[in-house]
Amino acid sequence: MAIEVRVDENDWRRLEHTLKSLGEDADKGLAKVVNKTAKEAKKLLAKQSNSEYATTDLGLRGFNNAMKVKTATGKNPVAEIISKDGSRELYKFKVSPKTATRKNGRRPRTFKAKVLKSSSFKKMQTADIKAFVTTFKSGHTTLVERTPGKRMRNRSGKGITKHNMALKALYAVPVPNMLAGEHGYLKASAMIDDVLQRNIDMEIEKLLGSER
Repeated sequence: MAIEVRVDENDWRRLEHTLKSLGEDADKGLAKVVNKTAKEAKKLLAKQSNSEYATTDLGLRGFNNAMKVKTATGKNPVAEIISKDGSRELYKFKVSPKTATRKNGRRPRTFKAKVLKSSSFKKMQTADIKAFVTTFKSGHTTLVERTPGKRMRNRSGKGITKHNMALKALYAVPVPNMLAGEHGYLKASAMIDDVLQRNIDMEIEKLLGSER
């Protein structure tokens, strides 16, 4: 994921005119505004995504740390907010119950999950295949479902039953998609544009004020 922060042509001309009239380096001045905006945009994206997604391990800091800013320069006055992350297990979102068994030692009949905070919990079941929480020998706990027709490598015996059927972890939306998607950037884009306009105006006012 790479979200660009740049100034459009009209604002660029307005800022360039002010900078050049004051004998300032227009390219460096533009890069300064863009980088300041990118830094603030990163925080806005983290806040927006954290308010929308029901993650249990990220939080505001986690979303913020998942992004890096490639700064603008005089030669290339475009900043990029970059996020790289692989697949993300559904178990890292809201899952109910979160353990393989209840306090009484019994396994729940069904497990539910949701990705968005605003959504209702959804039963994790496809036809007669029910998802469930399990902990592997490695100690890794996640939400899985059985794979019909496929047997675990370390299980022998005749035929395939639910006791030797292969398991696969369930996955949901990865961090870059959360940040750049409809519940992240698309909802924060207007605020980012406002920040950019404000920073342009502040820079112009600052420069004009220093000449008085």
